[in-house]
Amino acid sequence: MRLVSCLTVVLCITTVGAQDYLEDVSIVRAILDSNDITGVSIESITRSEEGRIRWVDLSSKDVAESFVKRVPPAIGGLTELRYLALAHNGIERLPEEIGRLTELRELNLGNNALTSLPQSMKNLTKLEKLDLRNNDLEQFPSQILGCKNLWYLHLRNNTIPSLPANFSSLSSLKELYMQGNELKSLPADLPKMNLEYVELIENRLCDLPPALDSWMKKKDEKYLDWQQCW
Repeated sequence: MRLVSCLTVVLCITTVGAQDYLEDVSIVRAILDSNDITGVSIESITRSEEGRIRWVDLSSKDVAESFVKRVPPAIGGLTELRYLALAHNGIERLPEEIGRLTELRELNLGNNALTSLPQSMKNLTKLEKLDLRNNDLEQFPSQILGCKNLWYLHLRNNTIPSLPANFSSLSSLKELYMQGNELKSLPADLPKMNLEYVELIENRLCDLPPALDSWMKKKDEKYLDWQQCW
């Protein structure tokens, strides 16, 4: 009798795991279908572990040169996702449901047409790497200040005019890429952060206070040569 019970438990666990995986697959398929992307196998753009999809790459190079222009709310069902790449697409907005991806460690949204991020992004507290290069962001996305584990932030080639005063709340940040924005000033406590690499060329940082200027020259002694000071 005990053996039968044990077998029943194993079968139930296996069945539940299979159902979860099939639900994940249906969500990825729904994303493809909503963008009229055909001829792409789920296996070629996902990886799974322990019966759940943990990795999804929908960058345009991986979807037969098709473009993902719409991210449906269904994406929020991929609750065990660790890595999501949506780079090199035509995405203009993300659904609030993306904030349900609370296990996400890496999110690549580079080379799209995003002008803002959903407020729910603040829920991605386990996020470690965020790539938003080459978008249309006109303001720093303050939602990500809630991503306390973020160590890599790439915002190159947007039109961001300033960093928030509480930028240092990103206490885990090690690498900051902000080349080609519209920065005219920097938060006074930026030197207190543990930044190992800072890229701030091609901004408008032409008249920094002495303390910040000295700090910047330690990071890049020729940083002023690359500013847009006209």
